[in-house]
Formats: sequence, C-alpha cells, structure tokens
Amino acid sequence: MEANLLEYQQQLQRCELEAKEATKREQDLMQQLFEARARILEKEREVCNLQGQLAQELTEQQDLFRKVLERDHRIHRLLETPADSNARASDAGGTYNLSKTTVESHSRSAVGSPNVASCVR
Repeated sequence: MEANLLEYQQQLQRCELEAKEATKREQDLMQQLFEARARILEKEREVCNLQGQLAQELTEQQDLFRKVLERDHRIHRLLETPADSNARASDAGGTYNLSKTTVESHSRSAVGSPNVASCVR
C-alpha cells in the first residue's frame, strides 16, 4: 500500500509539473499573440500613413496635369489666332520665334507633356 501511495505521489508531482509547464507555454503563447497583434496595429498605422501620402501625391499630380492641360490649351488658342499671334504669345510669358507649323507639329506630338513649353519657346 505504501508503494501505491508513493507511486500516486510521484504521478501527482508529474501532473503538477506538466500543468505548470502547460501554463508557462500558454503564457508564452499569449505573450507572442499580444506582440503579434501590436505589430499588426503598427503595420496598419503605417499603411494608413502611406495611403494618406499616396492620396496627397495623387492630388498634387492631378493638379500638375490640370496645369499642363491648361497651358497646352492656352498655347493652342494662341496658335489658332491668326492676328498678331507673336504679340499674344509674348503676353503669355515668352517670345516665340518659331513658325506656326513648326510649333503645331511639336505641340501635337507632346500634348499634355511638360516638354510642350520647351518645344514652343
């Protein structure tokens, strides 16, 4: 009977030790889960910041495209006006010494391009 009691005590100690180890593993896993969730939140904030930057850059790009288109339309209107186009062109910010056909051929190939100004000045 004493042997059985000793065996039960050893078995109880092993079970208690296994329970402690299982509790420690559970605590470690909970800590890892907490850290992973914190990293996810950090990455989500980073994504939101990048999306904000992207939206701002896209807005700036759209504004630049709009300005280029407006400039191109002004150039085309100046080129289409037969009377005193050189005077009107100089009012728009520069003196143009190229022939109308040369400017039109360059501007048609680069409509919407930032290089239109270099073609016509």
